[in-house]
Amino acid sequence: MSNFTEKPILLVSENFEINDEGLKFIKSLSDKKISIISVIGPKSSGKSFLSNQLLGIFNNGFEIGSIENRPECCTKGIWIWGKPQIINDTYILILDSQGFQSENEEQVKFNQKIFILLNLISSIVIYNYKKDDESNEN
Repeated sequence: MSNFTEKPILLVSENFEINDEGLKFIKSLSDKKISIISVIGPKSSGKSFLSNQLLGIFNNGFEIGSIENRPECCTKGIWIWGKPQIINDTYILILDSQGFQSENEEQVKFNQKIFILLNLISSIVIYNYKKDDESNEN
């Protein structure tokens, strides 16, 4: 497992292009049984945090924007963790995605592409969302 790395690898760029490093990583697993878990949802809903929890990583995992109180999202495109979890000879890959936004028509189309792609390639898709504080009644 020397070709694995404990860091996220860009798989699909924010321009919806396959990244060479991500493709090389996927090809290195071509003879393995693979299951993919993807985390999708609105921006700032905790997708990267949840992805890190799935990996059991609490520091230096997928970048988390809310830690640094950034108003903009920090995950662009689709990222894959560089070291699969192995369960019963199955390589479990965790994919973290850019948050869904509806700022303009181009962004909505990109969201749709991410949603469709991850649903097609994933064994499990987790739709993470952030509950509105306004809906809480005291």
